[in-house]
Amino acid sequence: MPGTDDPAGEAAPISPADLLGAWQLVEYGELRADGTLGEGPLGPRPRGVLIYEPHGHMSVSMMRGDAASGAVGVRTDPAVPSTGFMGYAATWRVAGRRILHHVQVSTHAYQLDQELIREARLEEGRLTLGGTVVLAGRPRHRVLVWRRSAPRTHDLTPPDAARRRPGSGS
Repeated sequence: MPGTDDPAGEAAPISPADLLGAWQLVEYGELRADGTLGEGPLGPRPRGVLIYEPHGHMSVSMMRGDAASGAVGVRTDPAVPSTGFMGYAATWRVAGRRILHHVQVSTHAYQLDQELIREARLEEGRLTLGGTVVLAGRPRHRVLVWRRSAPRTHDLTPPDAARRRPGSGS
């Protein structure tokens, strides 16, 4: 959160039940030395999905929001590694105002088998997560703001299953 070193501030502890479900990325920035929030590594309009499931697994996928325009850093040539997408899957647990992600797979090899600590704040349907990464010997504090995704309801029956029901003549 801009203006603080701790995006969680003095917020109450978070319950694991508070996190369950899917979240959409609203903002991804880097905290500057003056306390303001600058553009993050995925540009001015990042897109992302964060999912916490009740059995202790999570997944996050993020990309540049301007990918369709062929923006710099977005993979348009299969021979060039992408810097316009990042994500990982992990197990997770809550410890007070922190969410701990134990990374199992990642687009960044340095994260594998690491426990990433995310300072967390939950208010008004928004989840703010902050964490520090060291790049080129310099710590960078990143802040991500997520909003809860609306629940989706749909029939999980495959489209052709209704035609194969007993007695349907198929």
